[in-house]
Amino acid sequence: MGFVRPVTVLFALGLVLGVITSAAWAVRRPIHQNQIRTLQTGHLISINHAGQDTLSVLPGIGRTMARRIIDFRESHGRFKSVDELILVPGIGSKTLRRLRSMIRLSEG
Repeated sequence: MGFVRPVTVLFALGLVLGVITSAAWAVRRPIHQNQIRTLQTGHLISINHAGQDTLSVLPGIGRTMARRIIDFRESHGRFKSVDELILVPGIGSKTLRRLRSMIRLSEG
């Protein structure tokens, strides 16, 4: 066997990473149009009532963080203030600041 050029190795590595990344994006759950419409039309999402699918479309909140919000809500009771969201592990002041204009406490 001959010498393999570093460029060839890098190219092959790039192809492998591209395939892995594409596969990861392909298995992501689709976002429903009504969830996107909710955010686009300015309807606020209730952190005391929303389910995992709805919470996960908020910027910076994926399925894992949405599950943490729900778990926190179930173990500590309903949020009494939007600011209490910062008590959920993984949500910091930057995330709370970004979400503040998109969330509320109650339905309606």
